Amino acid sequence: MGKSKRPTCVIAALGIAVLVLAGCSPFAEPSGQSSQTNSPTAQPPTGTESPAPATAASIVFSVASIQIVDNSGAVLSEHDYFEPTADVVAVLTDAFGTEPTASHYDGHADNPPGTSYDWGGFAVQDGEWTTEAPYYSEFYVLLTAETVGGLTLSTSDGVSVGDSFSDVAAAHPDDVQSYADGPLQLEWTELPKFPEGYGIEIVPALSVLVIDSEHNDVVSRIIAPAMNWGA
Repeated sequence: MGKSKRPTCVIAALGIAVLVLAGCSPFAEPSGQSSQTNSPTAQPPTGTESPAPATAASIVFSVASIQIVDNSGAVLSEHDYFEPTADVVAVLTDAFGTEPTASHYDGHADNPPGTSYDWGGFAVQDGEWTTEAPYYSEFYVLLTAETVGGLTLSTSDGVSVGDSFSDVAAAHPDDVQSYADGPLQLEWTELPKFPEGYGIEIVPALSVLVIDSEHNDVVSRIIAPAMNWGA
């Protein structure tokens, strides 16, 4: 499908000049002597240094959004999957500190072709489909490494590539939908049923997909958001 983009102190303390005024005498000065006053004594300006700007330490992915997080756990920015791909790629480029490698990828089955913006272990996949909230996102993300550019990558459940697949499943018994030994769907958001005339008689859902692609009990890939078509 052709893609149409539719509905996504410094506080400088001023130095205070302290004026030390000569005392005013009630007696008249002798004639011929000049009046003297003490010169004001200037105080050097004081102030506080600007705090260093917060920098990204990790990126957290949920079924609904991408969060850029600093060392203290504060969210620096949050972006959903319906925002323009170029805008989100720019934010991620700033967080990673490097430009991604852009390349075309071929489609297959339910996944049409598109453009991948790859940082080596993390990629934004911008597919050639029609964006339509809340069903079809502008893009999805693919994680294949635990860290990229010094930033930790994880799901909002705390799952990263390289974790034990069986441990992840055991830790999320109420939220996981499992298909044999992979994938696991850790976060699940049911969407409204497709409108009449859409030609799809299911209730779709989006999820965070955790995959053991080598079937060796190791999380090898994480995808968000992943569309579920009722399978």
